[in-house]
Amino acid sequence: MLLGIFCLAVLPANINMALNDIPMFGSHVHPVGAWFRVAMQFPLILWILWATGCWQRADAR
Repeated sequence: MLLGIFCLAVLPANINMALNDIPMFGSHVHPVGAWFRVAMQFPLILWILWATGCWQRADAR
């Protein structure tokens, strides 16, 4: 679950990098690649929450 929270915390930075065309680790990323990274973060967060069992109902735990 902490990894999911971390991904949520990093999401605004990734959006900022995509909007303002900021280089990542000194290398320029194509805008399509930057927005793809933002878009892929949502399924990654959902997968992390599913894999850690955060979506299980309280009575199923």
